[in-house]
Amino acid sequence: MREGWEYKKLLDICNIQYGYPFDSAGFTTNPAEGMPLIRIRDVKDGQTETYFCGKFPEEYIFHKGEHLIGMDGEFNIAPWKSKDALLNQRVCKVTSKDNKTDIGFIYRFLKKELKRIEDETPFVTVKHLSAKRLDKVFLFVPPLSEQQRIVSELDLLTSIIDKQKAQLKELDTLAQSIFYDMFGDPVENEKGWEVKKLGDLSTFKNGLNYGKIDSGKFIKILGVSDFQDNRSVHASFLSSIQVEEEIDEDYFLRDNDLVFVRSNGSKALVGRCVLVDTCKEKITYSGFCIRCRIIDHKVEPLFLSRVMQNASVRPIITNAGNGCNISNVNQKILSTFNIILPPLPLQQLFAAKIEAIEKQKAAISQSVAETQKLFDYTMDKYFG
Repeated sequence: MREGWEYKKLLDICNIQYGYPFDSAGFTTNPAEGMPLIRIRDVKDGQTETYFCGKFPEEYIFHKGEHLIGMDGEFNIAPWKSKDALLNQRVCKVTSKDNKTDIGFIYRFLKKELKRIEDETPFVTVKHLSAKRLDKVFLFVPPLSEQQRIVSELDLLTSIIDKQKAQLKELDTLAQSIFYDMFGDPVENEKGWEVKKLGDLSTFKNGLNYGKIDSGKFIKILGVSDFQDNRSVHASFLSSIQVEEEIDEDYFLRDNDLVFVRSNGSKALVGRCVLVDTCKEKITYSGFCIRCRIIDHKVEPLFLSRVMQNASVRPIITNAGNGCNISNVNQKILSTFNIILPPLPLQQLFAAKIEAIEKQKAAISQSVAETQKLFDYTMDKYFG
């Protein structure tokens, strides 16, 4: 233990107030009818759309900036970002007992400790964090000045990461603005571009379902989990698994193939697409995906991918998905989509601009990863 640090029970330095079981009959979504109510799903976002209409104990009013913990599912801790609200059951508030403990230090400790508890907690359907488990938490506590120095160090790193992520969002916004300035809305087509069916510009092929085994040939597979907010996918992003089957060459992806999510339990993912860069590696794609391969030389792949990822087009694809228990699209649905087709030189100019933006994003993303690595190291150093 470091000199001057003391080993203390969490409850000796903190107050933990557990939420009140408000009657759901009094819940409303109308802000004019009641007081904001913090439910477990509101912890991460720091704001709520639920209100409570009825009498309530004053001690359950939660204030902006105070820290709360979600006790079901993911054990998140976060500061409340909105106005005063009521603390519902399965959510608790953490405050410092005296002026010798910086709540920011406790907050940082608990972020790591709660993840550790979550990983250790068995569950059948939903994990639950019990008051009894929190009662058993101990930590090493340095003098107040050292607590504040540690918090400042971690806050600085967090601020850097937040600013870098904000830059990434600004670049995404810039890319969207360039698209609309050059081509307009791809659905409304107010600029009167030539229009063709996606099926006239490309061919489609469904993927295969691969069984993972402990021996066999290693292969990289693009699956639904790789589509999270990605506009392009590089082979280096993908992990390898072992498969038994010999894979036909036609199931391997080529540079500039587009791959769509064909079927998924989440409707929001269905129809999402990525542009593929194989990095000269052999990669294939899962049975929940459809490959789209461009055959018309008048189409720039990056331009087409941005059309299909456009905010006006995405809802159309998503809503075209059908199925009772699971959303899905198929080759026939995709082939009927209308695609604007501006002159190829204009598409290529757009692609050049986007590639320049993507290079900037790659550099910033690398910086985010390095700063995050330093943040994680610092957290381990003080709270590991």
